[in-house]
Amino acid sequence: MAAASTESTITASAGASAVAGQYTVTVDALATNHQLISQAYTDQDTTSIGSGTYTIAVNGTTTEIAVNELTLTGLRDAINGSGADVSAFIVENDGAYHLVLSAKTAGTDGAITVTPVLAGGTAPAMVELQAAADTRVTLGSGANAITLTRDGTTLTDVIPGITLTLSSASVGKTATITVSGSNADVRTGVSAFVTQVNAFLDAVTQLSSYNADTGETGVLFGNSRLQQIKGELLTTITAQVGGLATGMNSAVQVGIRLGTDGKLAYDNTVLEAAVNEDRERVVRLFSTMGIATSPYVSYLSSTSETQVSDAAGYTVQTTQAADRARLTIAGGELPETLADDETLTLNNQTVTLTAGMTRSQVIAAINATSADSRITATLTGADGTGTGNYLTLTQADYGATEYVKAVSTLAAGGTGIGTTLVTAGNPGAGNVGRVGKDVVGTINGQAATGVGQVLTGSEGAAKGLMLQVSATAPGDLGTVTFTRGVGGVIDRLLEYVTRAGDGAISNVQTTLDANILSLDDAITRGEASVTREVARLRMQFNAMETALSTYKNQSSQLANLIAGLPTYSLG
Repeated sequence: MAAASTESTITASAGASAVAGQYTVTVDALATNHQLISQAYTDQDTTSIGSGTYTIAVNGTTTEIAVNELTLTGLRDAINGSGADVSAFIVENDGAYHLVLSAKTAGTDGAITVTPVLAGGTAPAMVELQAAADTRVTLGSGANAITLTRDGTTLTDVIPGITLTLSSASVGKTATITVSGSNADVRTGVSAFVTQVNAFLDAVTQLSSYNADTGETGVLFGNSRLQQIKGELLTTITAQVGGLATGMNSAVQVGIRLGTDGKLAYDNTVLEAAVNEDRERVVRLFSTMGIATSPYVSYLSSTSETQVSDAAGYTVQTTQAADRARLTIAGGELPETLADDETLTLNNQTVTLTAGMTRSQVIAAINATSADSRITATLTGADGTGTGNYLTLTQADYGATEYVKAVSTLAAGGTGIGTTLVTAGNPGAGNVGRVGKDVVGTINGQAATGVGQVLTGSEGAAKGLMLQVSATAPGDLGTVTFTRGVGGVIDRLLEYVTRAGDGAISNVQTTLDANILSLDDAITRGEASVTREVARLRMQFNAMETALSTYKNQSSQLANLIAGLPTYSLG
């Protein structure tokens, strides 16, 4: 089970793969939906926006809408009926009407681009009403904390096995997530797993059914691919899981078996004994996990391309540790109290300081805006380390793309920042700056991509394996043993089955679509053939009618000729 210390604003639930412990999560920002708004119109159902096309692009998908003298209301309805990933509505304000587009997908993935090609009317000129922003959370605390961005408010991959649900009240809050091991949770998870698999098997049976009495069939009766998927699923569940020790590397060993009815069943006694003996091994049997030998390496996630490691695991080596950008104002110590009012701009965020503020109050005022500026203030030595009375500004996030920018309204005195912009990379005379760095290294001896503290395998067996590396110095960081349990293998199978374009279901759909097109083409050809045959028969009928009429005329003429012949009598 999982519990959050700020349960009213951040809720946490644990799956079977959750690892017992305490985790600190700070919600820095919540994802927002991108919104655009038009200029004001005096009406919504009279003024024409013109004719042409109105194109909407969201997350790589483009939808083109044909426009023919539509009004604002007509365009709204056309957008909502187009299937575009936006909602359109009209807002009235003091007799003025505005068209608003709101992305259905939260975060930067839902950013909207509109391209109107309209003429002959008053086309809507859209401007941004609300920017698209991702959820931003900080995992951990202190110098080694990392900041992650996600596109929603339900987060499933921040802490492995934990689902975090956020609300608007979560922003700025820090929660301690406590995950406690519970054998009952594991048993419940296995039971739910069996139930869900059986529900899928029931669906397959229904879709492929045949009733000999009525002749009725399921919609996918006779589809061999459906039966293959069913077989692959059952084989996956009962097969041995690579990378796990003998004795706990198959679902059969925890009491799961295939019943005579073709569905899964489990022996609760066997499951209970297995969980009581070694809960963590049962969890690993069903979960996708990475176990690191170094305390400075943590498993974050993987992809369907990541391969299971052998018992030795994947080696992790770094040649550069991640670091955060830092700027120390070393021209002089921060005054005990400020003599003048001063306004700072730190990473485009304003901090207002007033005369009489103490050092600690200045530090607190700067840190009060950290959620937005991503800068924290401390008092250090002149070189930015240790203790002292020099103002040091440190970027909250690790990485080469992170930065510290500072400027003040005071040319001299006060914080000492000055009216000339100073940065971690260009600290100015007398100051000390340090740019941020991405971790650089390899996983399994092959290339990996570093972004901040996150190192991701980019080729080979470890491709897609994502690790957090919190070490402050480069070197050999041991190994990570990656295993893909029954649940992970099924996820991989379902990813292939449901994948757009070349997945199993997509291929079946393509085949069915091709068959439908072929039948449509056959029907069209058949209809054309019938039409030609009808035309031929009509021509023959008309020709027969003409010939019959001619024969009737000839018969009439012959009758008249015969009637006009002289008659003779023999006497």
